[in-house]
Amino acid sequence: MDLLQFSPAPAEILTLDAASGHPGLVVSPDRHSVWHGNSWGCPPSDHRRFFPAPCILGSEGFSSGRHRWEVEVGGEDGWAVGVARESVSRRDPTELQPQHGVWAVELGRYVLCPLFQWSPAPSQRPHRIQVCLDYEGGRVAFYDAENLTPLFTFTASFTEMLFPFFWLWAPSTRITLCP
Repeated sequence: MDLLQFSPAPAEILTLDAASGHPGLVVSPDRHSVWHGNSWGCPPSDHRRFFPAPCILGSEGFSSGRHRWEVEVGGEDGWAVGVARESVSRRDPTELQPQHGVWAVELGRYVLCPLFQWSPAPSQRPHRIQVCLDYEGGRVAFYDAENLTPLFTFTASFTEMLFPFFWLWAPSTRITLCP
């Protein structure tokens, strides 16, 4: 996916869907930032909430077109960003993979990689990630937004609504959606 295809269009202005978030996550009043709170909470009765995985979705879903947005990631490591299909399981943290409806990259200790795959670490840890979705083209691409270095691209055939996806698995992680 060529980043230049997305350059003329402005980045999407997204918000977080607090109703989908793990009960231990805190969403800012403007719904642009999320971080861990002091409690992991009880298992929610609402099937829309992620539990036990500390995940949250964006409020806006996409079923066609090309979209891009930027995410600022705080903390040393312990986060994943990408997209998830609407029907992704909210109850099984071990199934956050493309075959289960999540296309994301994560930064674990010293390594940036697609979820549950190992790849070389980037020369510098990215602080801002650009996510580019081409629904009809079947691609989700990730770039270091500070220098537009390509990080990873998934290819797939999308058949349902996709939502921005965020996983904060380290307590110090903070994610902010950029305007």
